[in-house]
Parts: sequence; structure tokens; C-alpha cells
Amino acid sequence: MRDVIKVACVQVEPAILDRAATLDRLAARTAEAAAAGAGLVVFPETFVPAYPSSAWARALAGWADPRAKAAFALLHRESVEVPGPDADRIGAIAREHGVWLVTGVNELDPARPGTLFISLI
Repeated sequence: MRDVIKVACVQVEPAILDRAATLDRLAARTAEAAAAGAGLVVFPETFVPAYPSSAWARALAGWADPRAKAAFALLHRESVEVPGPDADRIGAIAREHGVWLVTGVNELDPARPGTLFISLI
């Protein structure tokens, strides 16, 4: 016999470029989904800290533009180190609510300063 699992696909906007507030939002929505019976809670690609959309890419395409450098510096600053305290917090949220929790993050690579990866944790 197959087990049935309820899945929650969370479509909510992150607190854009604010990692801590986005993790608070992830915790609140995970609690809601778990209370509704979800066993698996899935958030969007690069939910933490935000998806660098094509609108950003067009607006900030010129690396000579100081606004582009500032925007991507902010994206880097608010990204997640894996392993690290923010990844640990995501695990703690999952344990607290007894769910499998999946979210996309912009991941920092300490071995390659300035490099970000789009990761699923």
C-alpha cells in the first residue's frame, strides 16, 4: 500500500533581499502548511533572499553602473552559506513542524568569493 502525503507548494513573495525576514516568512508559511496537514512544503527557486529576475537583469545589465554593483553586492550579502546558521535554521523549522521542507536559495561559496550558486536545500 502506498502512503499518501499532502504537499504544500508555497507561492509567496520573499522579503526581497532581506534574508532574516524571508526566513521568518518561510517559518510562518511552513507552520500554516503543517497545520493544514502538509508533510512536504516546497518554496520557489531562490526564495532566499530573492530571485534576480529578468527585470533586474535588464535594469542592471551594465556593470559599469554603480547601481548594478550595489544591487548584486546586496544579493551576495543576503545569500545563504551552506552549511551555515541560516541553513541550520531552515532545518530547525522543518523539524519543529515535522515536515520535509524544500526551498531555493542563492548560495554563497566561501571558497570562491563573489560567486553565487542557485541551490535547492
